[in-house]
Amino acid sequence: MGIILLAALRFSSENFRSWARDMFAPVLSLASKVRYFFADIGGSKISELESKNAELMRENSSFKEKILGFEAGAINTENIQYIPKYSSLILSQAPSTPYDVLLINLDPGWDAKVGMKAIARGGIYIGQISEMGTRSAMIKLLSYPASETEAWLERAGINITLVGEGGYNLKFSLPKDVQVEVGDRILSNTSPQFVVGEVEKINEKPTNPLKEVMLRFPINFKNLRYVELVD
Repeated sequence: MGIILLAALRFSSENFRSWARDMFAPVLSLASKVRYFFADIGGSKISELESKNAELMRENSSFKEKILGFEAGAINTENIQYIPKYSSLILSQAPSTPYDVLLINLDPGWDAKVGMKAIARGGIYIGQISEMGTRSAMIKLLSYPASETEAWLERAGINITLVGEGGYNLKFSLPKDVQVEVGDRILSNTSPQFVVGEVEKINEKPTNPLKEVMLRFPINFKNLRYVELVD
């Protein structure tokens, strides 16, 4: 089934891909829940319970708390307060679907739309809805090859452009005189802001006036079960 879905998603038109996703969505949803159930028996429930608990806390938070948390535009990304619109089960990901793409479930009646942000683990910006049908949607991750995303380098306080490298990797370039260190955080250029990742490696060449900075998402996608959708 994974091979069939992969072929449909990669080589067909958008309308056919949407039809194929919706057709497989109920089966994939059941398969995902069964897979997660047996994984829980093996003892991997703790992180997911923590994520769902954080989600419930956010859903019950008031707008007043949200406003106070972001007063005067000073966003505290250590304790991000936002209200997700939906929490969606991940139906499939690599290698069943192309790398740097997630297939998620859409419940009937949702008014989800292309462009909605996908948030993981309560505050990590990972991508956006790129295609959708009536029962499922495709999330294209920020690391999708050649994709470009405006972001914020926290240490220097400047805008940067992230370029997807595939395999959950991203990069950006900076002039050599701009200070950056391994471990520096990269934030989304959105309101509210979300964490995107941390600097993992810095490449410099004497003949190049720019340095190339590599980063990865701070999560293991193999253990990710849900994403939150935010306008």
